[in-house]
Amino acid sequence: MAGQVAKVADEWIPTLCDMCYNYCGILVRRKDGLAVEIKGNPDHPNNKGKVCGKSLAGLMGLYNPYRVKTPLKRTNPERGIGVDPKWKEISWDEALDTVAQKLKKIKAEDPRKLIFYYWERFNRDIYLTCFNAFGTPNVSIGPAHIHCGNNRHPIDITYHASFRESVDFPRCNYLLLIGSQLGSALDTRATAAMAAIAEARARGMRMVVVDPRYTDAAKIANEWVPIRPGTDAAFALALLNLLLNYLHIYDEKYLKLYTNAPYLVGPDGKYMREAETKKPLIWDREDGRAKPFDAPDIKDFLLEGSVYFEGTECKPAFQLLKDHITPYTPEKVSQITTIPATTIRRVAEEIGEAAQIGSTITMDGMELPLRPVAVSWHKGSSAHKHSMLAGIAMKLISVVLGTLDVPGGVLSMPSLFGPLTAPEVGADGLMVPGGFRHATGQGLYPLRKVRKPEAIDLREIFPFRFSGNAFDIMVLTNPKAYGIPYTPEMAIIYRTNVVTNSGSPEEVAAALKKLQFIVNINTELDEMAEFADIVLPDVHYLETLSFYGDIDGTVQAGGPGVFWYSVTQPVVEPPFKPPFRMQHASDIFIELASRAGFLKDFNSLLNINWNLKGPYALDPLKRYDLEELSDRRARNIFGEERALDWFKTHGVLKQEKNLKQAYHRLFHNARVPVYFEQFLRGKEEVSKICGELKLELDLSDFQPLPDWKPCPAYEEKSADFDLFCINFKVYNHSFGMTASNPWLNELAEQRRTYDIWINTETGRCKGLKDGARIRLETSYGVVVEGNAKLTEAIHPEVVGVPGVFGQWAKGRPTAFGKGVQSSSLLRRSVDTIDCVSGALDHCVKVKVTPA
Repeated sequence: MAGQVAKVADEWIPTLCDMCYNYCGILVRRKDGLAVEIKGNPDHPNNKGKVCGKSLAGLMGLYNPYRVKTPLKRTNPERGIGVDPKWKEISWDEALDTVAQKLKKIKAEDPRKLIFYYWERFNRDIYLTCFNAFGTPNVSIGPAHIHCGNNRHPIDITYHASFRESVDFPRCNYLLLIGSQLGSALDTRATAAMAAIAEARARGMRMVVVDPRYTDAAKIANEWVPIRPGTDAAFALALLNLLLNYLHIYDEKYLKLYTNAPYLVGPDGKYMREAETKKPLIWDREDGRAKPFDAPDIKDFLLEGSVYFEGTECKPAFQLLKDHITPYTPEKVSQITTIPATTIRRVAEEIGEAAQIGSTITMDGMELPLRPVAVSWHKGSSAHKHSMLAGIAMKLISVVLGTLDVPGGVLSMPSLFGPLTAPEVGADGLMVPGGFRHATGQGLYPLRKVRKPEAIDLREIFPFRFSGNAFDIMVLTNPKAYGIPYTPEMAIIYRTNVVTNSGSPEEVAAALKKLQFIVNINTELDEMAEFADIVLPDVHYLETLSFYGDIDGTVQAGGPGVFWYSVTQPVVEPPFKPPFRMQHASDIFIELASRAGFLKDFNSLLNINWNLKGPYALDPLKRYDLEELSDRRARNIFGEERALDWFKTHGVLKQEKNLKQAYHRLFHNARVPVYFEQFLRGKEEVSKICGELKLELDLSDFQPLPDWKPCPAYEEKSADFDLFCINFKVYNHSFGMTASNPWLNELAEQRRTYDIWINTETGRCKGLKDGARIRLETSYGVVVEGNAKLTEAIHPEVVGVPGVFGQWAKGRPTAFGKGVQSSSLLRRSVDTIDCVSGALDHCVKVKVTPA
């Protein structure tokens, strides 16, 4: 029977792993109704049978003796860090009715008073549709928005029309990683990337890792280049300066045809435009006159020099870029980054040579550009103020070399012209994504409308941010000070630990106390649960149903291969019985929509979002469970022969990509930017709204070309606070979420994962001993302690704190007290938030002493 987990002796069930959000295909052995073994699914294209230790340890979470198995109600009115909620077990009906009544009251008064935080991709369409139907703008990815992808996803959307980028490993000959651990059980499609990098390295691909720490990625690289934290932009701009102004290596044809490099820019920094059409103008070198960028009779685009148009001197954007980066000489940047000038020059020469400008490759009978070099970055470069400018600087290396979405280079993820997305041309000729819900309207172009804020993260005045941003906790503490016309009253928090992962736990706790009612959906009683008024049990991923009917594009590799459609299915039943069939928290949200009276709005909006038509469209007044919704979606997309049961049996459906889908660059005429004119217009609009709100924000990063700017930590005056403290991910844990897993904890203890990294010589100079307790103290009075790990594998000016540990919740005894609570060190203010990307600066200066 559909939806039931049959007790068949010893069978292997295809599903997806959810231990680190990379969704590897796995097979789970079920015996007598129990899950007893996990292995990789060799038929799944995402990981081709390979899995990491976190995946194998998934069983420990499933059978965690500390799991929440019944709804809980808080009886202690006091809320705070370490305060016992004094839980009382209640029935599902009491819990759901209590929550539904709160929702009904808020929806009638002002739906904006509800906050929904989440961090989960399974069935995201369903629960986001639910809260959009409710009417609140306060829907956010929670703690992740303070750094995760803030300068990455908007840039990838702008340059690839997709949520992420990937590397064409089979053809790439040179990989430069900056602040990224790609290929070391972290970053995008970690397991698949590990295998792909290993194969590429075996055939000779050169790999250079630029990072303050000798990461696991650096261990498999040809070279580790230590860098001072927060200086990635300076390094990237030095490489650009060398490539453009000294080595003269750039893809001229690509820049003319596929970027806004030829667009003429006037003295005010804005495009020169045709009077009638308002289209940006270029200069035709051969005809000696200005023309709209898309004029059919353009003979040759001017890239360098200056011209006069209607009496005004103007320059192509490419010339402005070349002029702008001239101060970033290797010698000057060496002083900023601590990277030797000779190394900066050598890396630039290596990249330029590896790009093979002008080379081609023939595939499927078509000649394509071959640019076998890739530059990639991630969290290490994202977690800083000025991170958007840093991201643009790093991306421009790929742009000028013409490596985007061609063989050997950096590719869209997912591929374009597939089931999800096709590029479209915006009004100024720049590329915008079409059809992909995770990307539409989320890039750096076009400029989104700026207006007075309604959401507590002030997203309406951040026209280039991706999702949420770091303002929410500050605003929640005092909404009126930021122009929010209501006071939030209730939060529903799902699969995210806002207390430990959002910055200073004390600041977060003070903000959460402002709320009248908090609901937490959780498998464990973690720090977030301890602040809740109602806790509802959540299912484990091996008890979960989720149908990827339109592909979750965030884990679809670019380049040749397949599009895949997959299903996560319950291997076992959950250890609790709500009054409805529960295969995911989405079933809770659907039940709440029904009880709170907005089921009609939810069903109607889901019909639109999923494009459900004919016999598959939802009756607005009928309550469907997740099983029924997933089956309708499957049949709506694939027809009756590919219903949900087919995916449960086969696990995955694969469709081969064609050349256009693998390497889309030559198959459309949408351009990408080297110059961000829209930032100037954005600054004008944001400044106007901030003036009306009497809100003082640093808008200096709204500039059309990137620069390096020092993080606030560089302003530290006291010489006592002499080390930069960085936070980094570790491969054997997923953030702090898996810290309660006994297998992973044992591995972490054996590998000293919880220790604080400090350079050996630096430590000796400070009288520190390996393994001894040390104190990290900030100039604003925050102190944390941990065990020292003296190592040559970290920059001498840096101390490294792993993960988000130092947890104190009694409901997670395995995680209790392990490691350091790194978020405590962060300082949240208007001075530490990047007002373009919304990221919170993680660069902190500390004093280190023996404990």
